[in-house]
Amino acid sequence: MDNDIEFLKLNGVDVDGCMERFCGNKDLYFKFVRKFSSDTNFEDCKASMDKKDYAAAFRFAHNLKGVSGNLGLSKLYSDTCVVVEFLRANKNEEAVKAFPQLEQTYKIFVEVLSKI
Repeated sequence: MDNDIEFLKLNGVDVDGCMERFCGNKDLYFKFVRKFSSDTNFEDCKASMDKKDYAAAFRFAHNLKGVSGNLGLSKLYSDTCVVVEFLRANKNEEAVKAFPQLEQTYKIFVEVLSKI
C-alpha cells in the first residue's frame, strides 16, 4: 500500500490532504480510489455536453468536481472547476472549449488509478 501511495503522489495526487479527510484510514481511501473508475459523472457530463444539455452537464461536472477533490486528484479537480464555473455562468461555448483539457486530464487519472 505504501508503494501505491508513493505512486499516486508521483502522479500528482494529494494523498496527504486526503489522509486528513479520511482520518488517516488508508484502506478506506483506497476503497474509494478504486471505485473511481466506476464513477459515471465524466461520461454523463460528456454525453450531456454533446447533446448541448448544459444544465445536466453542470450537475455531472459539479459531481465530478466533488469526487476528484475528495480523492485528491488536484489537476482533475482544477480542470473540472473551470468547466463548472463556465457552465454555472451560462458561458456554454467557453465550457465546450475547456472540456477537451478536462477530458485529457480525466483519461490520465483513470490510467494512473488503474495501476494501483
